[in-house]
Formats: sequence, structure tokens, C-alpha cells
Amino acid sequence: MVACDVCFKELSNNYTLTIHKRLHTGEKPFGCDHCEKRFVSRSDLTKHTKVHTGERLTIKKPRPTPTKKPESVTCDVCHKELCSRYTYTIHMRLHTGEKPYSCDYCEKKFVSSSDLNKHKKVHTGEKPHPCDLCGRAFSQSSSLNVHMLIHSGERPFPCNICGKRFTTKTILGKHKKVHTGGDKSYPCDLCNKTFSYKYLYNIHKKTHKNDEADTDEEESDDGDSDSEGPGAVECNVEIDEDGAANNVNKEAESGEESDDLNDDADDTETNQESPQ
Repeated sequence: MVACDVCFKELSNNYTLTIHKRLHTGEKPFGCDHCEKRFVSRSDLTKHTKVHTGERLTIKKPRPTPTKKPESVTCDVCHKELCSRYTYTIHMRLHTGEKPYSCDYCEKKFVSSSDLNKHKKVHTGEKPHPCDLCGRAFSQSSSLNVHMLIHSGERPFPCNICGKRFTTKTILGKHKKVHTGGDKSYPCDLCNKTFSYKYLYNIHKKTHKNDEADTDEEESDDGDSDSEGPGAVECNVEIDEDGAANNVNKEAESGEESDDLNDDADDTETNQESPQ
């Protein structure tokens, strides 16, 4: 038995592994002499040619094979159960920090050759997976699947606190910070405030720009700033993250979630290292 280093499916021999890998690479070396269709194997081409020649296609019934449960292996460190010895080897590198596969274009290293191949598409610009609805293309089929949730409206991840539903675990994780207080990972360089969401941090930064503009205007008014004209509007805005948290739920119902969802798809494109 040999395992595919992309999807970890186990194949019976190297020949079937070679044919299987063409499903991932898109390679179709066998072309039909009667039409423009191409196929991953000669046997598929032979079956297809009978459509043109009129030869009757014989369908062989597959022999029943005994189901054999793949050998599972348990990690000694975190006790996670892995489906095969190969996946166990890859998993253990997350604990040891070993990254034997290096990118030829940058200094990044990866735990598996499949992760490296995915990452290389960031440099080559290869995006063979286009969206049929909007035309946006992705280098990985998994990224396209994440993106398609925008069009389908499917939201399979519910919040166990308020019941709101979201399209990805990442967006759900961001939303849960509203309830838990979360990790405020966006500190302001100009004051002591911190924010859990980048978009709130960006809004907050504008208040400092408004403060600077007001200061410049006051200095140029020669002391006339006290006599404001009718209809003047206060520009300084305080961003209260706790107050703004109530609006975060609406993010998924507005265009914000679409942006986050595309960001998740883009993150899948660019961040190909296995999670530590």
C-alpha cells in the first residue's frame, strides 16, 4: 500500500498512485483522436473511444473485497489518533518542529511536500480553481469551497451562546469574542486602547486623525474657535468596543462577512503551513 501525499488516500501500488495523483494535478496525457477530450489513464480513453466507434461497452461487476480497517496510530504526545503511519509521521513534526521541505522562492519551510506544493502556487500565481458564478480564481479547491459559501448562503457553524450562524469556524471564532471578551490583539500605538477586531481598530485610528485635524484648525483660527457657526458637528468619536460588540453580529448579515469569508479563502491560499 502507498499513500497519496496530498489527500492521504491509500492506493494498492505505485501505478494506481500515479493515476490518482493526476486528479490533483489536472494532468490528462491521453487525448481522444475523435474529439478534444483528454483522460488521466489509457483505460479511461479506451472506454471513451467506444462512444465514437459504436462498440458496446462491457461493464464488469467489481468483485466484493473484504473491508479492512486502516491501521490507526496514536500520538504519544497529544494522544490524537491518526489514520495511518504516514499521517502519524507528518503529525509528529508539529511537535518536534521539523520542517524538511523548503521553498525555492522564499525561506519558508513545511512539514510535508503537499504543504510545500500548495505554498508554491502563491509564488507562481497558479489558480486553476475558478468560481463559476463570479469568476474569482483560487489555487486550492478547498479555498474555492470556502468562497462558494458566499453564493450559497450556507452557514453551518452556529454560536452556542446566542444561536447566530456563520459560514466558517474562523468567523465564528471572531464572533465569540463578543461574548467572551476574547484576545484583544490590536493595540493602538497612540493610546492604551486595544481591540479584538481589526476593523474596530481601523475606525479608532481615524479618531486620532480627526483630533490632529481639529488641533491644526484651532491653531489657524487665531482664537476664534469658540464662535462656531450654526450646525457645527463634533468630529471626535470614541470607539467603545463593548458597545460596538452588539453590531458585530450584524457583520455576518451585511457585506462584512463576505469580506471575512474571502479573507479566509485568501488565508488558505497564502498560509499553507500546518497548524502548530
